[in-house]
Amino acid sequence: MQRFQTKKRIRDFLYSPIALLLLLALIIFLSRAALGAFVEYREAARAEGLSAARAGELAAQEELLRENATLFGSARGAEQEIREKLRMAKPGEEVIMIVDDPATQDGDVMLNSASWLDKLKRWLFGE
Repeated sequence: MQRFQTKKRIRDFLYSPIALLLLLALIIFLSRAALGAFVEYREAARAEGLSAARAGELAAQEELLRENATLFGSARGAEQEIREKLRMAKPGEEVIMIVDDPATQDGDVMLNSASWLDKLKRWLFGE
């Protein structure tokens, strides 16, 4: 009989409102912890992707710099750099400068790509 009463007291305590509130608080606490861990995991994965992309960019930039360093170490590279930066030519050569046509400036392009609202205003008010 003593054993039955002990089991009944334990069962009564487990189904009491206090025990249920404690279990609910524990569930909320563990859920928030799991959600926080998931958010941190997602941020870490995003940061890892950004780092990998940045590492790829830096590797490509390093390769370009190595190529430029070997190019500038040669006479041909120095000549090419002088021609580009100083716009110089060897005797007997001519330098050609290409200048944009003023008729095709950015303003003309903007008129052609006006929004439908601007086109409606121009049509209604004759601008």
